[in-house]
Amino acid sequence: MKKITLFSFLGVAFVVATSLYAKEQRIWTGATNKLWDLANPNWSDPNSVLSFLPTTTVDSATAFFDDNTDSLKVKVVGTMIADSIVVNSSKNYLIDVNATGAEITGKGILIKKGTGTFEMNVKNSLLGGTIIYEGKVKMLNQTSPNAFGAKLVLNGGTANFATTTSSTYPSVTLPVEIPAGKTGIVELSRYSYWSSPITGSGDLQIYAAGERTYLGQKNVPPVWTAFTGNVKVDKYTGTGVVPGFYGLLFNSNKTYKDTLTYGKGVDSVFYNRRLTLGTGTTIGAESGTRAYAIGELVTTDSTNLIAGYYKDSTTPQIFYYIGGLNTSVIFPGRIGYIGTKAYNLTGIVKVGTGTYTFTNNDNQMTAGLSVREGRVLICDKNIKGSKNGGTGYSVNVRKNGTIGGTGRIAGNVDVYGTLQPGADGIGTLLLSDSITAKTYSKYGTPFKYSFTYKPTATTSSTYSFQVGGTRAVDLTLREGSVSEFEIGSATSYDKVIATGKIRFSKDTLSAGKPKLKIKLASGYNIKDGDKFEIITAKSLDAANSNGFDIEYPTANGITWTVDTKADTTKLDKEVITFTNKVTTYTMTDSMAVTNVTPDTMKISYHVVLTASVKTGLAAPTTKNTISVYPNPTRGNVNFTSSDAEITSIEIINIQGQVIMRKEMNSTTVQLNLDKLSSGVYYTKVSTAKGTKVDKLVVQ
Repeated sequence: MKKITLFSFLGVAFVVATSLYAKEQRIWTGATNKLWDLANPNWSDPNSVLSFLPTTTVDSATAFFDDNTDSLKVKVVGTMIADSIVVNSSKNYLIDVNATGAEITGKGILIKKGTGTFEMNVKNSLLGGTIIYEGKVKMLNQTSPNAFGAKLVLNGGTANFATTTSSTYPSVTLPVEIPAGKTGIVELSRYSYWSSPITGSGDLQIYAAGERTYLGQKNVPPVWTAFTGNVKVDKYTGTGVVPGFYGLLFNSNKTYKDTLTYGKGVDSVFYNRRLTLGTGTTIGAESGTRAYAIGELVTTDSTNLIAGYYKDSTTPQIFYYIGGLNTSVIFPGRIGYIGTKAYNLTGIVKVGTGTYTFTNNDNQMTAGLSVREGRVLICDKNIKGSKNGGTGYSVNVRKNGTIGGTGRIAGNVDVYGTLQPGADGIGTLLLSDSITAKTYSKYGTPFKYSFTYKPTATTSSTYSFQVGGTRAVDLTLREGSVSEFEIGSATSYDKVIATGKIRFSKDTLSAGKPKLKIKLASGYNIKDGDKFEIITAKSLDAANSNGFDIEYPTANGITWTVDTKADTTKLDKEVITFTNKVTTYTMTDSMAVTNVTPDTMKISYHVVLTASVKTGLAAPTTKNTISVYPNPTRGNVNFTSSDAEITSIEIINIQGQVIMRKEMNSTTVQLNLDKLSSGVYYTKVSTAKGTKVDKLVVQ
């Protein structure tokens, strides 16, 4: 009977332990003392009619630990042979050595259930390893022997490897399995190497204790080829420990070499999975020229950091290939460097068909952003100020890639693919260096000023300052590229502003001139004589330009003309006003005089469209209005469309994941969102006339 009861309790996962149901079974009581040996009666025998009496254990008995004792500190004497160890307790046990050389051997398994912690300072040599269902199994300290046996199966619960905060770098190589539908949790030390090979399709939750938590050995990645689950990283905090950062350091033994597609030498540990960074966590890498593929990279908020080499150095270059799972992600995390020097090179390569929307206003992609496939939207909203904007550095867009958004790019943009200002709607994309900009300039662009200090009536010193960085940000549109501009009205249309030169490239690719493609927004309202300044640049690089082609929309009664203007006039001069401050110095005749010399932005190149609307053929003024209400909501949300049926509605979380999708054919739809947690979401409503994305707040 007891075998049947145990089999039901343990489940079919334990068929690997052929001797699990030993005739001899013992339950720990600690009735006499704390010693686990063959001499002291610290056990009860559940198969005996006198099970209430203390007894000794025997070799090859199955040892049970439960909640029916308060003797929780057990000391193992010598080598004990246990068929298996079964823990089902909410209490915290410590299995310690009575003297050196203690060990538990046998053919079976250590099985952990219950919410308590089973802490071991004794070598576990069970051939079946450890299976954790609930609670935690941990090693007592860094010098503790292996507490998990031959392997570890995480059917839930936690394996704690965080044995030290000192820089002694313990190494964990224990094989780990995470079965389908399960989430396994591991806790790692601040200074450690975790290179366990992992199998299974469950998910992995890593709690990392500090800035030297290595994934793999130094310059050697772990082997996860048989693991298909997703991974999340969170902080593992210890008392009195304040690391430089919380997170993981990646390792690779491959030297990265860029190519026109995916590059050579790209590490693939994360290429087929989602990696999510919890609040306050970072990923970085060991030294070298390295690249790491991450199928889907999700950041929780602006406290996350995607970094390169974790020390200050001019040599390492670290790249992250993101997007291979073809998903779309809202990305609030910061991309930059861990050290204090901007010469630590960190680059992003976007692959896959999805869209990554970068919303952080202080990214420093020091090795640049390369959009190979899919789309990247820069939506940082930091038009001016001392932050680095959506990229901080240059952007290269390949043939199958798209760059767009409504934010600011602080580096040169080179487009072979598609330029798409706006973010699934109308907006302005700004190319401007504002790394040291103050808020004086409405463009957030460079200007100069100086002041003269006169300590006496006959002596003076002049001090000059550059505010707003020194880099002119250029836009290059290559042959075969397409720049899409959506027009709604004279006050609502897509626009690109480049604070440097614009080039319509003269490459010999036989791909045709760069194309400007004009599209009408749903419900457009165009009047005769309306003008649309879709491109503004400081100047045209005429020597390296070959003009552009333009594709107009087909609309009844509307014809278009385009005008390009290049001049040397300061078309939009800023007036900078400084208040003169008189400062008192020790010399009675001291005074301060401020002289301001603004170096205003010289906007001298424009691409302007003019619409001509024939009399009696007015453009439509009725917009296809999609309404979402109430917003914020506490449950039900209504969707209405004025002149086209709604065909589908998607609810998207802040990580860009579609968490609800409904299909229909109706102009009025109501959805119940009671099951959603409070927070910010996005609604994507599709009709035959287009798609609209709105922010939705669930209270």
